[in-house]
Amino acid sequence: TQSIIWQINEETYRLKLEAEAGAPPASKPGLQVYYGSTHDILSYPCEDGKLELVQAASVCLHNAHGQYIENVHLQTYFNEQQFWDVLYKEQYSKILRKAEDFLDVTGGPGDDVMVFISCGMDACEHEYESMSRHNRKVPTSFYHRFARDARVLSDKYARGRLISVLEGGYSDRALMSGAMAHISGLVDETQLQGKIDEEWWNVENLIKLEKATKKRRSGRPSLTPAANDPWLERAVEIFQSLDTSAKTLIPAASSRLLAPSTMTLRDRKSGSSTPSVSPQPSADRKPGSVLPSFGTESSDSSSSSEGEISVPKKLPRVILRLGPDPSLSSPS
Repeated sequence: TQSIIWQINEETYRLKLEAEAGAPPASKPGLQVYYGSTHDILSYPCEDGKLELVQAASVCLHNAHGQYIENVHLQTYFNEQQFWDVLYKEQYSKILRKAEDFLDVTGGPGDDVMVFISCGMDACEHEYESMSRHNRKVPTSFYHRFARDARVLSDKYARGRLISVLEGGYSDRALMSGAMAHISGLVDETQLQGKIDEEWWNVENLIKLEKATKKRRSGRPSLTPAANDPWLERAVEIFQSLDTSAKTLIPAASSRLLAPSTMTLRDRKSGSSTPSVSPQPSADRKPGSVLPSFGTESSDSSSSSEGEISVPKKLPRVILRLGPDPSLSSPS
């Protein structure tokens, strides 16, 4: 993402320099983008210490060569008070302050401003240890606080236009807790009158949710929410509504857009092949003028749920041709 944004800003800056030198001005202003990221410099793609990758993930450059970039490295924290009073206040929230500086020097609030968040749940305290080997984590409440602060920024500069996407996360508990906290932070608290409670994503409630949403082989939930636990009942209801939407919308769109493929993949069992449709959605994109982008950097993974409409896969046929055994060749 940083590389793409660098190229966009580079082209805009080139047009600006040419106009200052007397060239005809461009028909419309070039796109300017701010990029901010909070990430673990010890993990992928910098885990091997490659010079060019570590340098790129450490760039901090503002209003020079037309670039606006802020990279902040995650640090180990010892308790939540130290995290909020030191790390978040002094370091992690810096990417939001730099976003404000960028917007102030490039025209301020307007209809040409939009905020994007790329949310990496693999930095969550509940992520698998194998995926967080360097202990560069954040408490779950970080996703609530950062989303809330980003929403305030978008209200001030972008008339509330904010797009958030899931970028990474592997553990179900990390994804569940992080998504719950993040979405709660995007909600305007003045309309809820303080109804958001950070206890929603504590470990006890997460265990309840995991039991209530886990499916048996039959496809039925392993636990029905207790009638005397309205929070759990409501949470499961919301989860199920989101899951139902995915089941009904995605396969329908795929079947409308794509024609069947003629390529097949031989099955492990003899004499069988499976026809398939592979979804390839496309959409037109309209350019904006300013696109601040910031979030925690990570990798993404996807999963499927039982009970979804099944569309058999069809992949290219793979043929492996082996040469003669080298051990049987006579020495030359």
